[in-house]
This record gives sequence, structure tokens and C-alpha cells, in this order.
Amino acid sequence: MVVTTCPECGGAMEPGFVADLSGDTVMPSEWIGGTPERSWFTGTRLRGKARAPLTALRCDACGFVKLYAPASAVAAHTQLAARVDQLEAELARLAERERFLMELLQRGHALPPMDAATRPDAPGDPHAVE
Repeated sequence: MVVTTCPECGGAMEPGFVADLSGDTVMPSEWIGGTPERSWFTGTRLRGKARAPLTALRCDACGFVKLYAPASAVAAHTQLAARVDQLEAELARLAERERFLMELLQRGHALPPMDAATRPDAPGDPHAVE
């Protein structure tokens, strides 16, 4: 439940956001679940962590700031991250198949015929091109 009156002084809370400044880009800050882990590439590891945009409320009277990370946003991000993981696994599987088939071609072998089960656009494939 979002507070509309200041818990410190009873003043009105004004919605806003905390800016995340990165170079020339300004984005709203996010809540990241867990403790920070170093990443060689990005500075802090985010992959696999729950995330949600922060909602900020500031008291007009005393300046008190309260931050929220809506549970619905955390759940939506978790579902999206799971789908990204599925797609990356599928991409890795297809890349391995391509590597194998290219190796066969380089060795002078004929490619095996594709049956309905091994075709990339097999019926029932959710990624099939119509």
C-alpha cells in the first residue's frame, strides 16, 4: 500500500522517481534483489536477480522520501527473465546445431535430411515462420 501522507510529519507525499545517471543516459532507478555481486563486464551482476522500478514519494512539508518496489513489477520481471532464459537456451541449441552442420559440410559430408521433428519451422513450433 502506497502512503499518501508523510509518516514523519503528516504532510502530503508527492510522487516522483530517483534518477540513475549513467553517462549521458538518465533512467529511473531499480530495486535489485539480493546483495551486490561484482561483475567484470558490468561492475555489478544483475542476471538472475529480481528487479523492479522504484517509485519514490517525497513529503512536501519535511522532505522525507519513501521508496517502493511494487510486487507486481517484481513478478512481471521474474516471468520475463525466465522467458529470456528459455530463448537463450533455444538459441544456444540452434547455434550448436548450426556448428555441427557446418562442420559436416566442411568435411565434405552431405547434410542429413530434415524430417518434420528436426526442421526449425516444424508444425507446432511456436517460433515457426508462417
